[in-house]
Amino acid sequence: MPFFRIVLDAINVRTLTRVGNRDKYEIEFPSENNAKEHLSAVLQKLHVNANPFSETQDKRLASQKVTKYNLRLEDALTGISLEIRTETLTINLVGPDATELRKHVPKDRFTFVADIDIFSVKPVAVEDFLPQELLRSNQKMAETRILPLLT
Repeated sequence: MPFFRIVLDAINVRTLTRVGNRDKYEIEFPSENNAKEHLSAVLQKLHVNANPFSETQDKRLASQKVTKYNLRLEDALTGISLEIRTETLTINLVGPDATELRKHVPKDRFTFVADIDIFSVKPVAVEDFLPQELLRSNQKMAETRILPLLT
C-alpha cells in the first residue's frame, strides 16, 4: 500500500480539500542589476506594467517599480499561483570563528525566482489521489508551459 494511503487511512481522512505541489525555480545572474533587468523583461513579456503608478501625481510612487509579482489563475479543475521576484542569497556568519569561516563561504548569488504552485480546485477523494501522476503532470505543465515564458 502506498505511503500516502497508509497515512491517510491511519488518520481516517477520506477527502483531500486541496492537493498540489509547489516548486521554486531559480536563474542565477552575475549581478543584482542583471536579475532585476530579467524580471523587468519577463513582466514586459507578460504584459505587466513594471511601473504601475507612473501616471500618478505622486513622484515617489511614480518612481517605484515592481519588485515582486503575484498572480493566481483557476479553471474548474486546476489552480496556478505564480510569484516572480529577484533574490540576493547571502550567507551571514556570526560567532567566535566567523572571520576565519567567512573566507570559505560562497559569494552572494543574484537570482530571478519563479515560485509556482499548481493545485486542485475541487476536493479529491483519497482513493482517487495518485501523487506520482499529480507530480509528473504538474512538473510537465510548469516546465513546458510556464517556465518558457519566464526565461
